[in-house]
Amino acid sequence: GQLHDHLAAEAGALLLEVLAQNPTPVPQSAEGVTYAKKITREEAALDWSKPAEELHHHILGLSPSPGASFKLG
Repeated sequence: GQLHDHLAAEAGALLLEVLAQNPTPVPQSAEGVTYAKKITREEAALDWSKPAEELHHHILGLSPSPGASFKLG
């Protein structure tokens, strides 16, 4: 979408700006770390019995990749 494309275009310049400030790296805490498995085709499928708002959030959560899907027929 347009927002995604706009943010992608701005990201490079912003990253260079931050790196020019020579920030001090801070290690990420290992506490609470979990593994996020690959999203399956079944998990990307839309369940039309769910409320519209939930479907909307499902689509947004999988956008732009891997994307939501459904079978017709």
